[in-house]
Amino acid sequence: MTNLDYAIKLVKDRKIEITPEEIQDRRWDVHGLNNLSKQLTMWREAKGFETNKSNFASKIALTHSELSEALEADRKGDEEEKLFELADAFIRLFDLIGANGSDIEEAICFKMNLNDKRPERHGKRY
Repeated sequence: MTNLDYAIKLVKDRKIEITPEEIQDRRWDVHGLNNLSKQLTMWREAKGFETNKSNFASKIALTHSELSEALEADRKGDEEEKLFELADAFIRLFDLIGANGSDIEEAICFKMNLNDKRPERHGKRY
């Protein structure tokens, strides 16, 4: 299933009114994210770490741990540590994307275009 097919399925499932042309709109400035993802994957490989389908769950858990560390830094009021922990989470996420060979630029554009058509707070309290 292509990203466009998946986006169209999301639209139908969530009853969001949006055309295929609007879904594919590339107005979001995401240029360079695919390249960053590839660079992080190459860096990770050079450091001897492995990311693949068999360790996806542990990689998600490690990303979650970085976000928890950012939360703890925020609780302590340590803005610098919080920023570095968030950077660690992004590095882990972009490595996962690069290891999979996915087009994150296209996926973000599709998802943001879908979200743009949703109601405030997606119709929920928070």
